[in-house]
Amino acid sequence: MYFFKRIASIFYFFFCTQSTFAQVPEAKVLDTIFVKEKANITTIGKSIPVQMLNKNQLKNSNSFQLSDALKTFSGVLIKDYGGIGGLKTISVRSLGAQHSAVSYDDVLLNDSQAGTIDLGKIPTENIEFLSLSNGLPNKIDAPARNFSAANVLSVNSLFPNLEDNKIYSVNAGLQIGSFGLWSPSLYYAQKINSKITSSTYFNYQYADGKYSFLEQNGVATRERKRSNTDVKSLLVENNLFWNLSKTQTLQSKIYYYKSDRGLPGAVVLYNDNESRQRNEDGLFFTQLKYQQQFSKIWTQNIHFKYQQSSTDYHDPDWIGQKLENLYRQKEWYLSFVNSFKISNQLHTSFAFDYANNQLKANASYFAAPTRQSYFANMVLKYKSNLLDATFNLLNNIVTEKVEKGKAMQNVNRTNPSFFLTLKPFQRDNFLLRAFVKNSFRLPNFNDLYYTLVGVRTLKPEEVTQFNIGATFNTSVARHIDLSIAVDAYKNYVNNKIVAYPSYNMFSWTMLNVDKVEITGADVCTKLNFVLPKNWFIHTDVNYTFQQSLNVSNPKDANYLHQIAYTPLHSLSGGFSVEKKQYTFSYRMLWSGWRYSSNENNNSTYLDAYGDHSVSLRKEFKLWNTSYQMMAEVLNLYNTQYEIVRSYPMPGRSFRLKMNINF
Repeated sequence: MYFFKRIASIFYFFFCTQSTFAQVPEAKVLDTIFVKEKANITTIGKSIPVQMLNKNQLKNSNSFQLSDALKTFSGVLIKDYGGIGGLKTISVRSLGAQHSAVSYDDVLLNDSQAGTIDLGKIPTENIEFLSLSNGLPNKIDAPARNFSAANVLSVNSLFPNLEDNKIYSVNAGLQIGSFGLWSPSLYYAQKINSKITSSTYFNYQYADGKYSFLEQNGVATRERKRSNTDVKSLLVENNLFWNLSKTQTLQSKIYYYKSDRGLPGAVVLYNDNESRQRNEDGLFFTQLKYQQQFSKIWTQNIHFKYQQSSTDYHDPDWIGQKLENLYRQKEWYLSFVNSFKISNQLHTSFAFDYANNQLKANASYFAAPTRQSYFANMVLKYKSNLLDATFNLLNNIVTEKVEKGKAMQNVNRTNPSFFLTLKPFQRDNFLLRAFVKNSFRLPNFNDLYYTLVGVRTLKPEEVTQFNIGATFNTSVARHIDLSIAVDAYKNYVNNKIVAYPSYNMFSWTMLNVDKVEITGADVCTKLNFVLPKNWFIHTDVNYTFQQSLNVSNPKDANYLHQIAYTPLHSLSGGFSVEKKQYTFSYRMLWSGWRYSSNENNNSTYLDAYGDHSVSLRKEFKLWNTSYQMMAEVLNLYNTQYEIVRSYPMPGRSFRLKMNINF
């Protein structure tokens, strides 16, 4: 308790007193920050729907994990099982988490076992820039596998920004907060010589995760506390940037992650038995990116990655005995991308990828699959003053073998897509855009081979997307910037893979049965003010409409029902106010009513909820050292809500953060 009082007193000193020893003129520092952010925030004028955040915006977004930042994007649903260590996955435009690819420095993160990436494991401190694009990656010279998903979340790790007279940079941080949160971090960048720069990032996280919630049964309520919610994790990442010559660069990454966490169970009325399930995760990968510019028109990128991961699941209470499942994955990945600038208007790229994925388990009867995937992709892009057109053609061949039983059938699919942007007026501030894209996702190893569940004859899940939209931006009197993007879309999902109970709750069957039609619209607005006396105000509002209907069989009870956990309406927004060394930020997320099952009735109905957060940040310099202090209040009104039924979210909580950069 004494330690927390000391930390609180330090924050009080920095936030409530004016610093008189800053060495750099305050107005000049703020001008630099503002101009840098202004150059990166816009998503308007893009040929595809893209939403972006840079590192300065992430500071103001009340984001501890990547999943926190993405909640502010339109068209995005984060399925959150509660707490700091709870599973967090992304679904974009109601297509499901397995249709969202996550690219980390141009190479996809991959989990062949579950097919999804837990976004709660990625802290925002080490992110330089992130973007979410619909239909295509945000650049045409990406690896072929990046074009296979319906949408791509691109994460770029922090780049060492060392001045000519500076050979190293250190950023040390500490976050503490409610529910026992304790998270120190360290970022160290070193200029080894004139051609080689290295950076290392370290992050440790601990939280007991115990938070109170109200158990409700009609009008009767009682207070309970979540248990088995602790998490311990360690992340270490090293990046090496090497300018081999004027035309050649090499970038390497070594990544290690380890976590041990409890898995809190679903809340059951008047049942206080604590879940004792636990999960230990490990992930290691190393990747290389080599780029060579052969001429003004020809550039080649080569990507290589080796990854191994582990999942150790323990359940001491499984049907009266102890269950221990151990899984080990390996991946080898290689990509060649050649891009050509044929003329100022015409660009093209050709990419060829190979991936080898293996899964082993401790069960003697496990299938132990090995999947080999081949990707060939062509992009043709034409851009003039009035027209931007992109044609993409992807071919994917997949072969699979298993050590026990029968493997999935081989797959050979070709998926085209077409993107068009028109500028009807001479000025760039108004654009019309449209695209159509066809894609599919393979059944993951759990779908196919999980004991008593997997079905090896499953077909790939297919998606066809149609999108039409418009963007507009303008400046008013050089003091106000306004940006608006509106997109309407229609998605068709065929052969949707779902799990159904067969004999009992311990015996399930995977089937290709569902067809889903999704009709939606995204509206993104940004309004920025530059006011006298160094006042800056940034605002944004994002609205999403999603009608996601099951259209499988008119005779089904859930025909034309909204698919589970998809709100018809959702809204996010906020503002930040900058004045000299201070920044105050407010963020709001509102989600409309939805259902916890594909069958919509009173028993599966979930109320709408709103979540509000505020933060205050102070930045200053002292003796060539930069300091940042930040205080946050999350879920300001202590709202009780659930994103996933029976997994209550935390109420009001607090976080304090301090960073020192020298």
